[in-house]
Amino acid sequence: MKRDGGVGFAIRSTLVEKIEHQTGITDRFMNLRVPLSILSILSVYAPTMESTEESVMSFYGTLRNTIATVPIEEKLIVLPDFNARVGQDLDIWDALGRYGIGKINSIGLLLLQLCSEFIS
Repeated sequence: MKRDGGVGFAIRSTLVEKIEHQTGITDRFMNLRVPLSILSILSVYAPTMESTEESVMSFYGTLRNTIATVPIEEKLIVLPDFNARVGQDLDIWDALGRYGIGKINSIGLLLLQLCSEFIS
């Protein structure tokens, strides 16, 4: 059996009793909510370049919907393995920091588009 996904959290044992809820969304998404001034942590493992377009688009749709459910006043930390190359074109993308390398790939384009939607 081929294993394509799987995410989880390693947290300090003293935080376990403070977890408000944890949700396994899919085999590529897990959400953990710890009320430390209200913080949501999202662990994600994106499909690779070898994945089908349907799988990639489904992943980004789920990611978009999951981020949209986090209340605006909450802090959100995304712990990703995006399998993306975002390049270095700082002039085009407000969501891109100065440490991008290489040339953008199709998954990197999807990631930057998604990030641009959520910049406030």
